[in-house]
Formats: sequence, C-alpha cells, structure tokens
Amino acid sequence: MCIVTDISKSDCLLVLKDSNGNVIAEFNATETTFAYSEYTFTIKDYRNTYEIKLDDVTLINGGTYTTFDLLYTYLVGLRTACICDCSGGGGGGGTGLGYYGAWQTDTTQTASASNTGYAMRFEVADVTPNGISIANDLSGNPTRITFANTGIYNIQFSSQFQNSDTQLNDVTIWLRLNGVDVLGSAGFVSVPNKHGSIDGHTIVAWNYVIEVIAGQYYELIWSTTNHTNVKMQFYAAGSPPPSAASVILTVTQQSGIMSGSGITAINSLTGSVQTLATGTSGTNFNIASLGTTHTFNLPTASATNRGALSSADWSTFNGKQTALGYIPLNPTNNLSDLTSVSAARANLGLTFLLPIINQGADGTIVTGTTAETVTYAELINSSLISDNLSLDSSFKIEKTGSAGTVTLKMYINSTANLSGSPILIFQSAALGATTRNATAQRYLNIKNKNGTGAGTKILPTSSTSLIDVGVSSTTSPSTITPDFTTNKYLVVSIKLANSGDSAWGVFLKLKP
Repeated sequence: MCIVTDISKSDCLLVLKDSNGNVIAEFNATETTFAYSEYTFTIKDYRNTYEIKLDDVTLINGGTYTTFDLLYTYLVGLRTACICDCSGGGGGGGTGLGYYGAWQTDTTQTASASNTGYAMRFEVADVTPNGISIANDLSGNPTRITFANTGIYNIQFSSQFQNSDTQLNDVTIWLRLNGVDVLGSAGFVSVPNKHGSIDGHTIVAWNYVIEVIAGQYYELIWSTTNHTNVKMQFYAAGSPPPSAASVILTVTQQSGIMSGSGITAINSLTGSVQTLATGTSGTNFNIASLGTTHTFNLPTASATNRGALSSADWSTFNGKQTALGYIPLNPTNNLSDLTSVSAARANLGLTFLLPIINQGADGTIVTGTTAETVTYAELINSSLISDNLSLDSSFKIEKTGSAGTVTLKMYINSTANLSGSPILIFQSAALGATTRNATAQRYLNIKNKNGTGAGTKILPTSSTSLIDVGVSSTTSPSTITPDFTTNKYLVVSIKLANSGDSAWGVFLKLKP
C-alpha cells in the first residue's frame, strides 16, 4: 500500500508523492475529476484513476486532512488555480499529457535516382500536435520531425510501396538526425514484382525508440534499387476501400518513462528546456537561476570582489616596478640603459659595484692627414655619474711609420666629435719615432655632477704627462665644470706630424 504524503500542483499537473519524494501518480489538472465516499477518495483523469483511503492521506503540504470535505476542497482549489495553456509544448502540463503528433501524405512520392536517399514527406496532420512539429527542409519539403522538448520518443511509420517491374526490387529505409545518418537504423525490404497486369504492393512498417534533446530533428530516408518502377504510392478511395496514404507517421513521448527517476528540476527550476548563460554579477562566483535560465556569474576582481582579473588590471600589474620601493637593476642590459643606476645601487646597497663602461675597444686608424682627428668616442651615460665620484679613463696609442711625432688628446664633449666646446682633460707630449706606443690615463674627481660649485677637478694638472700615477707636480689641480646631468662623451683624438704615418688607439677602460 502506498502512503500519500504530498499532493501538489506543478503547472498543469496534480502530483501525488510518497514520504521519500517518489511520484506515485500524476494527473492532468484541467481534466481531473474527484469523487469521494465515506471511506474512499477517487482522483481520475483521461488516463489514470487513483483511490486514496482517508487514513493514507496522513500529511499533505504540511497539514493533516481529517475529512473528505477538506481534502476535496484542497484538490478542487489546485485544479481551479491551473490557468496555464496545456495545449502547447513545454512546462509540466506537456510532461503530464505527453508530446505527440500524427501525419500522413496523400500524394505519391518518387525517387529521382536509384540507390539515392530521399526524405519522406509528411504533409497532412491527422491530430493537433503537441510539442512535435514537421519543419521544411532546405528544399521546402515537410520532412523534418522536430522536437520542442527533451525526452524519450517513439517514431512509428508505415509506407505503401508499389513495384511495376516484373522483377523484385529492394527498398531501404533509415533515420537521419540533424542531417546525419543514424548508425544501425537501416532496414531492407523487397517489393514484390508485377504479376500479370497487377503491380506488386507491400506495406513497410516499423518503429524507433529514440532519445531526443530539445531542438533536434529526425528524418525518415528511403531509397530504391529501381527508381523507375518503385514508388511510395498513394491510392485514391476505391470500392470498397478508402484511400491509402503513401506514408503514415505517428510520434509519441513514452508515457511510461515520463514519471521515472530522471532529472525533474535544476536548481529548483522545472522548465522542460533550460538555458545556461554567463554574467559578472555579485562579489564572488555564483549561479543565479530564474525562469528557465541559469546564469554563471564570475565578477571582475576588485578590492571587494573575488573574481577574474581584468585585462587592464593585468597590464597594470605586469608593468609594476614602483611598488617595489626601488629601481631594480636590469640583468639583461648594460647599466647605461637605466635612467638612475646610482639610485639603484644606493637602494640595493651596492655602492661598491662600479660598472665598467667599456674596455678593449679599438679606435679608428688615423692616417693620410695631419689634422686633429677623432679616433674614439665613448658615451658616458649621466645615470652612471653621481656627486663625489672619480672617473678613471685609460687609453693606449700605437703608431707606425716615419720619425714624425703624434699627439694624443682626451676631451669631455656633448657630442661624439670635436664640434661645439669640447673640454680638454688630457694632452700628451709630441711622441717621436722612438716611441711607438704609450699609455695615457686620467682621473676626473667629480665633486658635483651638475658642474656647479667646486666643479670637476683633474688630477694632476700636467697636460704633457702620459700617466697620472707617480707624476710630481707643484701646481694646484685645475678645475673644469662639465655638466654630467646630461649624457656626455669621452672623445679621444690623434694629430700626426707626418700624414704618411698611421696611429690608432685601443681603449683599455673607462669606469667610475
């Protein structure tokens, strides 16, 4: 004995459930009749009859019904409240009634070629369909059996074939789903040959039980080995038989499966067709279900939202350096590429790491001229220079040719040449033939990077000394005032006394 613990209405259904939530029976609310006697209450519609003993109705929607009158009033109220349109597909009403349709075609259907598949046409509706329709194909023919609701369905057909040939000919029939042949669905039959003056006839009929997703369509396809003599034949009414359709189709939802234990609701939504969408609402990931739509929300991350990082924020974070509190050293580039290397050193506590600007680079060979000519120029990036810094430069000159002399000079200039107002920081004596090479070195003691105040002092003051180390001088150091707040160049020149000689320089090092 089933104990009914819940009677409720869902759309156009009256639903009876037991204490475990299992559906005992369902009724079309708009077609339900009620009757009761002293001991038995009867609920009935066009397909179900259910009798309830008063003692079985122990709890209905939170209340105990102690009399038939109260139960009757409750159920009639549920029926009266059912105002939805149960004639169309969708909703609980469609599930209760089941979806169905029936069609036939009252014209002969032919094949244009042998062994070629053609979709059967279904032109006349025998009943008003519910949740199932026939749609036209791309050629405008009514061939597509279209389903508005997900479920299990039975497709059943019967086709009348005629063969005017004196030999047997075959017909093959199969299913297509959304334009793709369904594996294993084909069936083969032979249509009898003509005997005497009477064409051969046969009716071909079978069914398919299919699982459908809302929006899909099926087609019944047929082909014949002899398109000239085999047709799907329509016969007009005769005496005594009525007309014979070329094809009859019935499609029904499987009512025995409709009340099974499958999914009946998603997130409390009971619509037969439900939709998934995306959004950004809320402060955390969430799913919002309303009507028949489930929206998956992933908000944009912020100080208050836990969510996805926006592309703009990603670009901001990817380009961040200032939040570190210092300018980091660039391990892949020369330090002269940085705009504030001295600040980076100070922030990292690396004041003892002094970068070499350049070393071991050959200068341009000077020959064929007695004019002062630039053999080498090196950029001194302003970012490498700071107050109270000593700049050490070393240069080696080599000369070949006659006994003519060569003079070496070093300048600080704003350009990589001798234009403008270069500041002389070193000048060698005129080196004769007995000296083929010599090394020059000069220290610049930079007091103020911007060239103000005490400026930049050159030690020592002798302009004819090839090397500062060990040179004795009684003259005070001279003072120059180059502004290292902008980039400068160390420019080295060679002047030959004999244009037939050659000289060039090898830059040993330049470092702060």
